[in-house]
Amino acid sequence: LSLPLDCLARDKDGAPVLVYDNAKAHRLGRRLPVSQATATVITGQQARVRARFRGTPAGDLNLLPAARSNPDGCRPMTIDMLEGRHREWVDRLGPLRTRDGAEFDTAKIVPYAYRHTYAQRHADAGVAIDVLAGLLDHRNLNVTRCYYRVGEDRRRDAVDKVTAMSFDRHGS
Repeated sequence: LSLPLDCLARDKDGAPVLVYDNAKAHRLGRRLPVSQATATVITGQQARVRARFRGTPAGDLNLLPAARSNPDGCRPMTIDMLEGRHREWVDRLGPLRTRDGAEFDTAKIVPYAYRHTYAQRHADAGVAIDVLAGLLDHRNLNVTRCYYRVGEDRRRDAVDKVTAMSFDRHGS
């Protein structure tokens, strides 16, 4: 929530990178590659904040400024505000269904769950655990392992890959 307004950079190839501080682990200036679609959302938010707080230097602004009692845009949104707005949005979605048609418990849709979803989607896409640990800014792979599950499809794929390389007692 305390991202500065100017949190978007480019890597050596010109691709967008989110620059943030991992305050919990005391690692500053972390660089997370993001998609162009995410960069577009960030630049849109930057434009809205600049337009709202024209008199404040950009270096003093937050990407997500508090909506109230914040005349200069220097105070970031609180976690309570984020969670409250997020809950309002989720509640407006209506019933959500799983693949098998069961209704999903929307109480489980909380902001922190997106971190697990991010990890799971990368794991399902075959991203190596050391790369995923880097994306999540983990130093310990055992911590990264807690963020996703290896599903039946991936286990089946692993068995099928090895089976294709097996041979019988005749060398076939």
